Amino acid sequence: MWSLWISRNDRHHGKVPIDPGKALEWAIDTCSELANGFKAATGGEATQVMRWQLTEDGHYKINVDGAFSPESNSGATGV
Repeated sequence: MWSLWISRNDRHHGKVPIDPGKALEWAIDTCSELANGFKAATGGEATQVMRWQLTEDGHYKINVDGAFSPESNSGATGV
């Protein structure tokens, strides 16, 4: 998803975007790696992938992100 998002941003800001097919291929490969777990750098066993868990009643999970560019003195946030 990150690859697709970066490609979208590049296109939106007049840069040459990542080829959509390559971005999708990268995203699928990354999801597959996450689903199967990663091998430790030492060649050990795959580690368990942390999974999203349902919140308790009355609670919400909100993901946020932000970025700032000192060159253009601009920033953005997402929720």
